Amino acid sequence: MLINGINILGGFIIGIAMRGMTFQDALSSYTILTIGDGLVSQIPALIISIAAGLVVTRSAAGTSLDLQIKTQLLGNPRVLGTVSGVVILFSIIPGMPTIPFLIIGIVLGVSSYIKNKKPVIDEIENVEEMLKKKQKKTLKNIYKLTLLKLKLVMV
Repeated sequence: MLINGINILGGFIIGIAMRGMTFQDALSSYTILTIGDGLVSQIPALIISIAAGLVVTRSAAGTSLDLQIKTQLLGNPRVLGTVSGVVILFSIIPGMPTIPFLIIGIVLGVSSYIKNKKPVIDEIENVEEMLKKKQKKTLKNIYKLTLLKLKLVMV
């Protein structure tokens, strides 16, 4: 906060004294530049925080990182659906590359739909297998019959 205040005040002074800007122009442009500077300076901190979280999570779980990411991100169809919606919304924003975001969003949406339907398909297949097993039961399988032999000997 202090750095942002110093940036705005210093930019305001430089804008008026050195660049000959009006009060409103200097205040407008240097506050926008200060906000941009603050956002850009937070990106490395965000990346470092994500990396530290991944390292801590990886060491606690004991499995490989790629397997963890795959199971956490791709395991739940709701996550894929949410990410699909956000990516499609990104494609609507002016200045963002529309076609790549639409393609990625559609692929994620379709995979979410397929993953959401897979448990239903698996359940249907399990029910069909159970029905087939029930149909295969015969009288011989239901009752344990033993073969009875009778020998007649004439003396």
